[in-house]
Amino acid sequence: MLYRFCKKFFILLPLLLLGHTDTANNKLIVVQETRGDYIIKDIQTLDQDATVYLNQACSSQRLIAPEIHQEIDAAFNEKFFSPWQPDKRPLSKEQYSWIFRYLQNLGFGENKRRHSKEWINNLMKDAQSYPNANQRAITITNTNLRLLPTNKPYFKTENAYPFDRLQNSVIWANTPVFISHVSIDKSWVLVESAFANGWIQVRDIALVDSDFIKAWKTNKYVALTKDKVAFYDENDLFRFKTHIGAIFPYLGESETHYEILIAIADKNRKALIEKTKISRAVAVLKPKEILSSHIAIIINQMLNQAYGWGGMYENRDCSSTLKDLFTPFGLWLPRNSTAQAQVGEFIDLGDLTLEEKEKMIIEKGIPFLTLLWKKGHIILYIGNQNGKAFMFHNFWSIRKNLIVGHSAITSLQPGAELGDSNYLNKIIGMAILIPSDKLHLCQ
Repeated sequence: MLYRFCKKFFILLPLLLLGHTDTANNKLIVVQETRGDYIIKDIQTLDQDATVYLNQACSSQRLIAPEIHQEIDAAFNEKFFSPWQPDKRPLSKEQYSWIFRYLQNLGFGENKRRHSKEWINNLMKDAQSYPNANQRAITITNTNLRLLPTNKPYFKTENAYPFDRLQNSVIWANTPVFISHVSIDKSWVLVESAFANGWIQVRDIALVDSDFIKAWKTNKYVALTKDKVAFYDENDLFRFKTHIGAIFPYLGESETHYEILIAIADKNRKALIEKTKISRAVAVLKPKEILSSHIAIIINQMLNQAYGWGGMYENRDCSSTLKDLFTPFGLWLPRNSTAQAQVGEFIDLGDLTLEEKEKMIIEKGIPFLTLLWKKGHIILYIGNQNGKAFMFHNFWSIRKNLIVGHSAITSLQPGAELGDSNYLNKIIGMAILIPSDKLHLCQ
């Protein structure tokens, strides 16, 4: 008898350490945190299909007048091409020097060993004569914006994966950049894009001149609506594979394809223009009409994608997910969550109770056009059912050791069944992306 008791106890002990009991249903919820086996209840039970949350009576209604939409899209284009402005100047040394203060802690590398002071200092030498360049360029493949000229990671602690603090952002192929500095060995360039700054390997960019810029800025652009789309040049040579969030100059179209421009580099690293075609099944002429149904369709392309801090491995974090989502609609979003929360009309939710917050989100929020913000995270409100609000977002974890690690549709309290997760309580405010006086709201 004692043997059977002990055997049962030691079988259950690991489960007890990794989970808790759902007293309402008298079930043990097992959370195997170290292996990431546990799937939160929201993802198991809620439809992972954004079209399910549409208000069918309003889903095909244009949310903004065409003339207003054209103004918004023109502002997007002006921002996107801002690194190529004729009077563009590098950031001041004071604006750039924050990185040196940031790295006073040596941090840890990919081998979980602390970086040496020598390693940090050698990387910083590349910026001592900043700025030493003033050139315009374009990315010729997807690449990373790094805070120092290295692909080696910098983790604050030995167990801080995936949060490599040198990873500022991914930048998609054929994005305009401004070069403000070149490394001593000329293998890296420090660039400014329209949304983030950082070091890029020279092999990933090509230099542009005024003739290139004039030919590239066609005033009509094609935006991707699917990820991992392969691009080939005129000779059917593969050039790159890129994602939702990338745009290309428009030349014309047929029933099945758009004719567009892509940029490649010659042997002297000068940008050349090639013509190519892309299927209409994976792209749209920007700006795509802002209908909730259109936004939902692109969300479905982005669901269940792996989380990528700063765009690591060409994956997305919370803010880049939303930035890329709205690119086909010509709606510009900044690159980080705090800045995104300041777009449009902000409604403060900080002093409300849990119930008051959810009620306010449902009453005031515009589904598919409202961001919910808590410190360090940004979320898209997509609608409500039976008095409950639902959202789309890409997030790493519910708590320190309970990893989700992908984009999903959840309630405002993902992981609530674990008893210690409450996203709603931490939401500070919401931002309606387009001011209400410019919206056509469904009656």
